[in-house]
Amino acid sequence: MSDGSVPARRAPLVCRCCCCSWRLVLPPALAQSAPPPGLPPGVYMGEADYKQASAGTYTLDPDHASVIARVSHLGYSYSIFRFDRLSGTLGWDPANTADASLSAKVETASITSNVKGFGEQLAGDEFLKSRSFPEATFVSTAFRQTELRAAARSTASSA
Repeated sequence: MSDGSVPARRAPLVCRCCCCSWRLVLPPALAQSAPPPGLPPGVYMGEADYKQASAGTYTLDPDHASVIARVSHLGYSYSIFRFDRLSGTLGWDPANTADASLSAKVETASITSNVKGFGEQLAGDEFLKSRSFPEATFVSTAFRQTELRAAARSTASSA
């Protein structure tokens, strides 16, 4: 700057990877394995082998899920953000994983941070523009097998 001060640099808010903590609601009749002793009725454990999951449409349980975003903080560390309000569905057939479909939405205003006031700043007009873009959407475009699990690829968009 002409007065000799150094302008503040702002790193763009770019999420290089997002993780979903999914717990899909599975009707008891479709559960594949008996729960271990001590679990409450209606609670089932997931299996590592994707072939054990029954074919059908699964719905994300919003009370047991969040989307986590990790963003580089000036190259020294990572800031972790969490979106708390979300929905999602998975169309699944273990015999034909190529035709699986996954879609998820987050409410952009539900972003939180451990830094006081930063979640509100991120949701505001400087970054996510939550008033103009209240939702961010993930829709899978392909599934591919990785070991015993299936992985989804997608395009992400804001609504």
